[in-house]
Amino acid sequence: MKSAELQAIIAKAEREGWTELDLSGNDLETLPPEIGRLQSLEKLILGKWDDEKRESKKNHFKTIPQEIFQLTNLKELHIAYNQITQIPDAISNLANLAQLSLRSNKITQIPEEIGNLANLTHLVLSSNKITQIPEAIGNLANLTHLDLYYNQITQIPEAIGNLANLTHLDLISNQITHIPDVIGNLANLTELYLGGNQIAQIPEVIGNLANLTRLVLFDNQITQIPEAIGDLANLTELYLHHNQITQIPEAIGNLANLTQLDLSDNQITQIPEVIGNLANLTRLDLRYNQITQIPEAIANLANLSELDLRYNPLPIPPEILNNIYDPAAIINY
Repeated sequence: MKSAELQAIIAKAEREGWTELDLSGNDLETLPPEIGRLQSLEKLILGKWDDEKRESKKNHFKTIPQEIFQLTNLKELHIAYNQITQIPDAISNLANLAQLSLRSNKITQIPEEIGNLANLTHLVLSSNKITQIPEAIGNLANLTHLDLYYNQITQIPEAIGNLANLTHLDLISNQITHIPDVIGNLANLTELYLGGNQIAQIPEVIGNLANLTRLVLFDNQITQIPEAIGDLANLTELYLHHNQITQIPEAIGNLANLTQLDLSDNQITQIPEVIGNLANLTRLDLRYNQITQIPEAIANLANLSELDLRYNPLPIPPEILNNIYDPAAIINY
């Protein structure tokens, strides 16, 4: 976009009191100072994902333009898919921010000042180079969504336990080795994504997350599923593929609302009879395990539409096991 064209848009936005301005996908590197005059602006987009075209609409900002910090009425700021390396301390000027998205940049650090954004509900910093979550994150009492997937984070801080209103936490593909017990404080959490890390153990406190509907722990180093998993009465999806699990606990039979269960690529030798209690299960994936026998109780799963038992030492011909979308064919055999 040419400078004159951009100036004309900003002038019109000022005259007409625009509340939203989308400048994504214009190859911009800077913004004119005049943008700081748009005091009615509540939503500014300088980079985003286009769902319709399935592509990013980006610019070329290396820093967050200083003029933005004059827009004190901003509620949403989206600068995804740029080359920003730093979140300046001045971010705390935007006290009314509810949504901040800086995904797919080159940010290495979250400043302590982020904790001053008391109205923040959505913080999206995924696909950056962040190594640490600051303790100040615990000050964001209104936060409901925290996205930090595809970073280099090694530790979940204790302060995360203060986020009582958090419903969605995504830390997929980091370098986390341990789930702290404070995770059990997040009573309103409905979605927890911790796949693609180096986690060896699921803590018993996981059972405190009574509102959890989706638990994603694929591609870790987990060897055991705790009995506390049976306390997650609202769980509908459980993903534990690509781990080192040897046994399915009896407690799994308590998950009456479970529709998706993926335990593929583990070291499981036996399917417990309690699997037959999962009346709402539609998908059961147990590929790449050491299972030698199918319990009769599996025939109770009337809603099952996908059953994958391939690559197990079962006395069933591959052509039968290949009928993954016809569970009855496998069960009847």
